[in-house]
This record gives sequence, structure tokens and C-alpha cells, in this order.
Amino acid sequence: MQGWGCGYRTLQSMCSWVRNERLTDSDTVAEVPSIPAIQEALVTIEDKPESFRGSREWIGSFEACLCLDYFYEVGRYILL
Repeated sequence: MQGWGCGYRTLQSMCSWVRNERLTDSDTVAEVPSIPAIQEALVTIEDKPESFRGSREWIGSFEACLCLDYFYEVGRYILL
């Protein structure tokens, strides 16, 4: 499947940026999630069915936003 993973790579790049912005000597910030961790998060928050784990299904910008909030609680900062 051509182009598979682009959404995942984009999400991982955004996670890396958030992590870098929040990281100080005293902070513990979540690592950049792996593709299996991203899939697990989407199943956990009930955005995707159990069959999504281990699949080659794409994710888009909506799923990326859900994951950013799941791993880094970015929604909390938007509402403040």
C-alpha cells in the first residue's frame, strides 16, 4: 500500500515537538509513541474498533488530534 504511515509519521513529528517544548530537567514527558502505541490509544479511547490494533489502516488529522490529547493532554491547554 503506497503512502502508508504518513499520518503516523506526521503525528510522531508533532509529538516530538510537543515533547521538546515541555521537556525540562525536572519534567517527565511521555515518549514519542510507536505505531502500536498510537493504535492502542485509539482503541482505548474507543475511536477505533479492536480490529484496528496491528492493522495497516491509515489515520488522519482527527485521530492525530485525539492522540496528541491522549498522550500529552494538549486539549487542557487550549481550554485555559
